Amino acid sequence: MELRFLPCLVAGLLLASSIGCTIRTPGPGPETATTVPGPVPDLPSWSDPPPTTIAELEGRSHPMGFAVMDIEGAAMTMHRLEDSRRVEIWRPDSIRSEDLPLDLDPTAIDSVEARIAVVELADTDPRSNLSIPPRRAIDGLLFTPSRRSDGRMVLILGSLARFNPGERWLVEAFLRDGWSVLLSSPPITSPDPEHGAMTVISPGLDPELAGRVLAAEIEVALGAWAVGITAITSELQNAGSLPEGPTVLVGMSSGGLASPVATAVLDPIRRVDSVVLMATGADPPVIVAGTTLDDDDLRIERRGPQADAADMERFVSSYAGAATLASSILWTWFADRPLLIIEAGFDAAIPSTARAELRSRLPGADHWWLPTGHFGLFAAMIREADSIVRWVREKCPEGSGTASEDPTEGSPTGPSPGIPR
Repeated sequence: MELRFLPCLVAGLLLASSIGCTIRTPGPGPETATTVPGPVPDLPSWSDPPPTTIAELEGRSHPMGFAVMDIEGAAMTMHRLEDSRRVEIWRPDSIRSEDLPLDLDPTAIDSVEARIAVVELADTDPRSNLSIPPRRAIDGLLFTPSRRSDGRMVLILGSLARFNPGERWLVEAFLRDGWSVLLSSPPITSPDPEHGAMTVISPGLDPELAGRVLAAEIEVALGAWAVGITAITSELQNAGSLPEGPTVLVGMSSGGLASPVATAVLDPIRRVDSVVLMATGADPPVIVAGTTLDDDDLRIERRGPQADAADMERFVSSYAGAATLASSILWTWFADRPLLIIEAGFDAAIPSTARAELRSRLPGADHWWLPTGHFGLFAAMIREADSIVRWVREKCPEGSGTASEDPTEGSPTGPSPGIPR
């Protein structure tokens, strides 16, 4: 996927540079984030992790079904840390910035830490009756800046094109400005004996079943991401590795789809002060049915003929009936903070209807429009990353830290929604 992505990225960068400039439209949204506790998302149920072994505690093991490869292609051994409720937490001990496929400027980084979170869908969850891989792993890479940090942190939820150059340029821009950066890529699945490694849907053959299966896949993936990155954040915070200043969330492509639920799940631990959404949209069934991404890039296998208008209506309706995460209450709460939507005007990976739906759900957001496509928007980060950093600095005044004094405490309305009991 990365090898196919790079030529598109170069072409997109040339196109973006030659066509024109970004159109920046301010929105009427709030100047500061809401202090109202986030709604508790209706997350999937996770199974209890397997008991910890001596080898895991001594750093001579790795999570079942997953491996982190070093630069020589060998699986790293890892320490298993204390579980966060039903989330396994692992620490690769030999991670160095030069070992990562990010090609980051080493002079911008003071240190790097890594964590892996693993969850597995419980047999008692209704989604387990559908053909989706149940076990998911989430990574978190924490970079601290080489220049003096002023206490700010940005959480970047990246795209399916993991560690692409656009993410690198954005990470470097934040580091140069003194931010700590926690970078997380979309969850990966462990091959399952029954369901394989990829969810299969057939909207043109059985649109109602396809809608239910896609809803299960999206909600397990996004729920695992939200729960996993919250557990990683909590562990890093308890270890004293995170600053206590403002927190910004950047959702890139599929990371944008995860941003509302991740913000809500993270809220009892760290309030998200502002959000940037890039190259993304709303309505996953519309995106999956209309995207130009292939199945390997999308990580969902689509079989059978293309859905016609009637099947598409049944597919979208079935998805909406089965989905539980994307409630109107969640979107209204999520919108109550400074927001920036960065849109590629000619994005074929995120259909125009899905981009328009995102704008309609976040009517107060600032909006930047670039005359390029999906990959070109990532390429444009070589010149837009500093502008994004300036935007979030304006929305997060220094000293307005929102980290909880006790990250084990839940919201005033109940226990933390991110870590299920």
